Amino acid sequence: LYGVRYKIADGVTTNLALHGAPGTGGDMGAWYRLFQRRRPMVNFGGSFLYNLARMEIKVGIYKHVTAEQLATLTARAEKALEDGALGISMSLEYAPGITDDEVEAMMDVAHRNRVPVFFHARNSSMETPGTNLDGLREIISLGKKHGGAVHIDRLTSTGGAHSMPESLRLLEQARKDGVDVTACSY
Repeated sequence: LYGVRYKIADGVTTNLALHGAPGTGGDMGAWYRLFQRRRPMVNFGGSFLYNLARMEIKVGIYKHVTAEQLATLTARAEKALEDGALGISMSLEYAPGITDDEVEAMMDVAHRNRVPVFFHARNSSMETPGTNLDGLREIISLGKKHGGAVHIDRLTSTGGAHSMPESLRLLEQARKDGVDVTACSY
């Protein structure tokens, strides 16, 4: 709730933690109750923080999940959405061990529940292997494949930092192709 008074003074009436609500590795109900008890002066909401849920079940950032762990994470995501999560947040660059299977599972959960997936792209440099353009293409491809909404968090530091004109062209073309994709700068 730090800074809420400043937000109100700036005209902000809604504060959304869409890059992942802190402390929401699966218990969105507890997060919402915490905020309700504090009676904030703004509307609020957040998304399920997949990376935190992964850490809570003891999967290191460079590790791959087992089928059983993925089932647990999928159940946590479903429960978080039932409890009011506004979407699913995945920070791929911060956990290089996140596999395509994990991302696909979360995209499926999001699509079934008609919520977006908020991505911190897998790559933020132009050095191979894996450039920031590759990270953008991955997210756009997921949106196209699953038919769901995807959002690129922090385009100015990931996904577009070193190739903004091309990154913006990719996003514009994806939208023309019918992909529900958005991005923010911070």
